[in-house]
Amino acid sequence: MDENKLPTISELWDFSNPEATEQKFRDLLPKATIQHPAYGLEISTQIARTLGLQRKFDQALELLESIQKEITEIGSLPAIRFHLEKGRVYNSDNKQQLALPEFQKALALATENNEDYLAIDAAHMLGIADAPAKQLDWNLLALKLAENTKNEKAANWKGSLYNNIGWTYQGQNNFPEAAQYFQKAFEYWQSKKNTSRTFIANWCIARNLRSQNQLPQALTILHQLLEEINNGAKPDGYVYEELAECFLLQGDPQQAKPHFKKAHDLLSKDPWLQANEKTRLERLQTLSLD
Repeated sequence: MDENKLPTISELWDFSNPEATEQKFRDLLPKATIQHPAYGLEISTQIARTLGLQRKFDQALELLESIQKEITEIGSLPAIRFHLEKGRVYNSDNKQQLALPEFQKALALATENNEDYLAIDAAHMLGIADAPAKQLDWNLLALKLAENTKNEKAANWKGSLYNNIGWTYQGQNNFPEAAQYFQKAFEYWQSKKNTSRTFIANWCIARNLRSQNQLPQALTILHQLLEEINNGAKPDGYVYEELAECFLLQGDPQQAKPHFKKAHDLLSKDPWLQANEKTRLERLQTLSLD
């Protein structure tokens, strides 16, 4: 193995552990800066992203501002990532009006420089951060880019975009249309033999079925997911929450109660839910009590 070869950014990311990922990027930064200054700047933007995921928003913005002058002087790729990550920090801090122009700059730069993967990333972030009436258009643009790109890595956005579009329709209470995209996501991840993403896609289908009051069908899927957990898959608070909600709708609060407890035990540890879904967590706790 070539000791001087620099790893790709995607090789270093573990989104389930931003703290460890931050350390990997920090360890690499001095070597990357010496060997390839533009790549070193990209690494700095990713450190900012790890800080944002840890909800250290001020630190993330301080880091990005410290490299802004260098970014403007060194080339397009660091600049695209700079605007993307600045937008993500603002978005995670619920400052969408500050995030939107950053994502728009990233999309324009990525499109201009034929960076399809990052263009799709920027469009998909606009689909998250923009007003609900505009989210679908951004997601459909991102999907069009993914379906037409010749870049294999960029094409791999399709599974995530099917999921995002499904949730956009779900948010509009267009449950039949949402179901079609959740099914596409499931089939996509199944074809890639990605068990963790297939698991999530299956949960999305179950959640959609509950919205359509198809509780027996939803419970069939949820019990399959529960069996996967019992056979070694990572415990998932959203699965327990969904089981509990289905049992509650069926008029069986006693059967729902232990699932509400497991859901609360797991989901209450999530920093994003702590910051943004306090009422939801309080409800889980209340419904888990005797």
